[in-house]
Amino acid sequence: MIFTEEELWISGGNFHGQYLSQAMDFLAIAMTTLVNISERRIEKLLDSKFSGLPPFLAKNEGLESGLMLAHVTASSLASYNKVLSHPASTDTIPTSGNKEDHVSMGVHAALKAKEILGHAEDVLAIELLAARQGIELRRPSKTSPDLEKVMAILEKEIPPITKDRVFSKDILKIKTLYPKILSQLYESCS
Repeated sequence: MIFTEEELWISGGNFHGQYLSQAMDFLAIAMTTLVNISERRIEKLLDSKFSGLPPFLAKNEGLESGLMLAHVTASSLASYNKVLSHPASTDTIPTSGNKEDHVSMGVHAALKAKEILGHAEDVLAIELLAARQGIELRRPSKTSPDLEKVMAILEKEIPPITKDRVFSKDILKIKTLYPKILSQLYESCS
């Protein structure tokens, strides 16, 4: 607002949130891509023809489901992310008697990005659970030194899969280990 008589200029917060809205949309798209890649890696681990491991990483194939339903969850979240990653910033609805003719939809973009980030945490935890089991089934063979450090963290907290069980507690526990895992990987890169 400009008051000429008082020679006063006051910003009333008349800004436009398009930059933030687009940034949230791009974050959503990037995380959707990450989840798609993670889901495909899970599939490759669980496919005995590709991995050479028991189907679904089950200890007693045919009698147990192994990580089959965990993969179904990852696939479902990956597909849902594709719907959620449609850009909100490309939409607009005029409001206030057409005075606000272009709305950035930043709140919608941020909420969708937040939901996709939550799904990414879940799918990456499922991938780590599958990797932990796949490596367990290959023991005493070792993997790379950096991955062995991550596996050491997981092995302390997540028991090997010896029979079918509910994996939601494992997935939640792995999500709490992310700071420790990332710290370990960061130290390896330094």
